[in-house]
Amino acid sequence: MGFEKMMEEAIISDPRKYIDEKGLKFIARQYHIGKYIFDLLFEDRHGGKLLVELQDGTLDRNHTYKILDYYYEYKGAHPEEFIDLMVIANIIPPERKKRLTDLGIAFKEIQRSDFISEPPKSLEPIPSQPKLEEIKEPSPPQSKIKEPSDLIEGNVIVLKSYNLYKNQKILFTKALREYEPSVTTNFDRDFNDDKAQLRKNWFFMFWPNDWRITHSQRTGVCYVFKYNYDKEKDAEFIKIQIAVQSPMKDEYKEQFKTEAVEALRDRKINLPECDLYPNAGRASTRPYLLQIKIPLNENTWKEAMEGYKQLKGFNAVVAEKIAEFKRKGYTK
Repeated sequence: MGFEKMMEEAIISDPRKYIDEKGLKFIARQYHIGKYIFDLLFEDRHGGKLLVELQDGTLDRNHTYKILDYYYEYKGAHPEEFIDLMVIANIIPPERKKRLTDLGIAFKEIQRSDFISEPPKSLEPIPSQPKLEEIKEPSPPQSKIKEPSDLIEGNVIVLKSYNLYKNQKILFTKALREYEPSVTTNFDRDFNDDKAQLRKNWFFMFWPNDWRITHSQRTGVCYVFKYNYDKEKDAEFIKIQIAVQSPMKDEYKEQFKTEAVEALRDRKINLPECDLYPNAGRASTRPYLLQIKIPLNENTWKEAMEGYKQLKGFNAVVAEKIAEFKRKGYTK
């Protein structure tokens, strides 16, 4: 049995020990969703799902990002469910921790020895993994998010960063629904829970009614409202991005973005201050179609809403491209 299988068995037998959350219910291992297979699926005590990806050894780029493919595929099949993500590896390099934190993905770094019930007696005892509340980030100030350990007191999120993001997310969603009553979102969880657990999604997705589709129609294109921490500037931001995801066929994703940008230029669409493909930030190895970056503060939702309203002409172009690519069979 490979060591990842041993990791699976250990986590399934005692999820509280390895994932550090009460009331997790094991659902399945090697779960098939679309063309993907992920390692473990759990249900938490609130009915939300937890997708877990494991890696024996040092976490690599592939495992860092492919869990997002699992998320979008699973969410597309179960739009009504709240979904959390977690990556577990024996070693997680600092740059990978940053990427996961930026993406809102929880992670656990667990030594190989902690998955072995009886280590060889000839070896010196290995100190047990410290409890999450004992782990401290020495610098910079803990008012900003660096690691999941910075986010908790016990298992409850207490940082101003999360509360500020949560409030802006709620205010933006309310304004968005007032502006476009039929807008489709995946904002399907009560974020006013006083005992909100660590693994909250630090982003949500929405689909403009201009696109004349719903999430269940799986267009492969969506807006993302996402928390971002810039470590170099020690500053927090909200990013509004347009992602081109499954079920659009991989070989046509770049073509879609290229043609959309060309159409914008041909029609001389006026846009708010933003970045366009191929300079619009990256999702895994691919740039986004569009990205707006806004400092996180008490009025972020207003600025985000104003920016979105200015994208009316842009959304019309995207809607036409979605319809065109669907007619041509470029979606799965």
